[in-house]
Amino acid sequence: MKETTKNWMDFTLRDIKAANELRDNEFYSNIVCFHSQQAVEKAIKAILEEFSILIPRTHNVLKLYSLLPEKIKSELCIDKNELSDIDEIYSETKYPSELGLLTYGFPSKHTAIKFYNISKNIVDKIKNIIQ
Repeated sequence: MKETTKNWMDFTLRDIKAANELRDNEFYSNIVCFHSQQAVEKAIKAILEEFSILIPRTHNVLKLYSLLPEKIKSELCIDKNELSDIDEIYSETKYPSELGLLTYGFPSKHTAIKFYNISKNIVDKIKNIIQ
């Protein structure tokens, strides 16, 4: 693994650990969703880095995922609907002016745990590929 890939993964693991630490407290549900999205974003950027693919300046995980080689996508078997949901939850929970504007309201503890689980699964798959 490249050193730069390792750096991306170190940040990925910090985000997923932060989401895990906060996921059972409803007060932090938007923060859990934010860190869950960040973990997926950084994990995909890590795999792009490992394969020397230019990493665009975007937070859109669907766009980042589309840049992966087809072989890697088939190994990951990631549901694009889940990536789309992760993109939506990120943009709608990032800033206070947008809180509560989700189509389903402020994210509940249940929603936060759902996004944490999706993100953890994706991060684990990517970690296994690049190790």
